[in-house]
Amino acid sequence: MSQDSPLSIAASLTGILTFVFAVTAGFYARAISLRSAIDTQAEVSSLLEKIDFLETETDMLNNAYLASQIRHPHRTYGTGDFKYFQGLYSQSLHRMRGMDRELRRAAAHVTGGNSYDKMSRVKTAANWMASRNQMHKNIEERKAESSRIFQIQLAMLSAKIDELSYHQNHHNASCSVVLEEIGSLNSAVEKNLYNTSRVSPSPSATPCCPDSTPPPEEALAVRISAEFKSPFTDRMMPPKEKEQRDVESWKEWQQRTKLSSSGLGSDK
Repeated sequence: MSQDSPLSIAASLTGILTFVFAVTAGFYARAISLRSAIDTQAEVSSLLEKIDFLETETDMLNNAYLASQIRHPHRTYGTGDFKYFQGLYSQSLHRMRGMDRELRRAAAHVTGGNSYDKMSRVKTAANWMASRNQMHKNIEERKAESSRIFQIQLAMLSAKIDELSYHQNHHNASCSVVLEEIGSLNSAVEKNLYNTSRVSPSPSATPCCPDSTPPPEEALAVRISAEFKSPFTDRMMPPKEKEQRDVESWKEWQQRTKLSSSGLGSDK
């Protein structure tokens, strides 16, 4: 029986060790690839969730903007800051929709669209490694646009509050003017009533002919109607209505004068 030479024995041992090392390296590479594939799948899933959240945010903002336009199509809060910020808001929404479409196309390139479950992990990982940095950059830009539109919303709210406070102050000033006019009118009426109550009619005074001078009550009515012609009401009333009111007051006073004259004639 021939014995193997030391060189052949060394070659056999080297081959066995090489085989064992190759098998071990294969298992290690497989484990690393599985781990990286799991990490890649987790990153892709997280990316898809972020894209869905950003698209939902864009849809909510867009629906709120359209609803405000539909509910109050003719409402205007001014021509200054509010319209300026409203234009910026519309432009920002347009950019957000464009960014969402770009992110959705990039995600479809990585996942293969509807065939995400059928793609191999190696191909998914390769696509992800090729477009990962760009997609992360696009997501950061999209989040920055969300922060920008939030600041625009705060500016729009501030402009709207300023406009409403201006209208409220103008309304309060108008109400104060009306209250002053009403107060002066009440004081004038009370003064006329007090002066009329102090005048006592003479029982022996019987006119022989009808006089054109109205009685104290008629004069009071004329004076009260004249007091109603305050500068504020004259400014607020159109000229035609003012003239018509004066004509009606004059006709009413003439009618009362005729009635009082006929009553005095019958008593005589």
